[in-house]
Amino acid sequence: MVIDYLFKFEDGNELTFKLDTSIKRIPSDKEYPEWVQLGCHQCSNCPLKPEDSPLCPVAFELYELVDKNKDKLSYETARVEVKMEERSYFKDTDLQSGLFSLMGLLMANSECPHLKFLKPLQKFHLPFSSIEETLFRSSSAHLLKKYFDKKKDNSVVIDLNDLKESYRNLEIVNVSILERIRSISKGDANKNAIVALNIFAQMFSAEFDNDLEMIEDIFKND
Repeated sequence: MVIDYLFKFEDGNELTFKLDTSIKRIPSDKEYPEWVQLGCHQCSNCPLKPEDSPLCPVAFELYELVDKNKDKLSYETARVEVKMEERSYFKDTDLQSGLFSLMGLLMANSECPHLKFLKPLQKFHLPFSSIEETLFRSSSAHLLKKYFDKKKDNSVVIDLNDLKESYRNLEIVNVSILERIRSISKGDANKNAIVALNIFAQMFSAEFDNDLEMIEDIFKND
């Protein structure tokens, strides 16, 4: 699936970013900056080793986008257009909100072991999604996977425990990525987008502890 993001700024400048989720992105032979190296602010829960993975998979996916926006401010306004194979979306918003949506997509595209659970959300990407929408999509995808797993192994328990743990790990990843970006970004657009992503992850963890009360009413009949 090919997804195009186009940012049109009020001063006439544009920023484009294309992602083909069917193609695994491989690092080139060029030298990447320190903040992309695995050992720079490496996550405390990272299972990878520098000799096997010299670059942080998440930082590698974000590198080009972060570099293009390292001097930009979060409150800059833009029309953000997202073109996908089945439909297109657009929104007049601030830069950090557009980056928030695109960064979430890129992180799901990474080879980070802790972010594999986000792959289904990437395939059915919903730009500019709200907390409620993302919580619904994430929990639904997780439970559907459990259903298929149980068809193969009847001992599988269909619950949210694994998803809770996945979001706890995601919070650690977000904090590490934020520290990496802080070391090179003069503007705050990149940083605030990651902060927003982490607020989502923290709220999801709280919702799982509260048995998804935020979306429970959807299934209640009048």
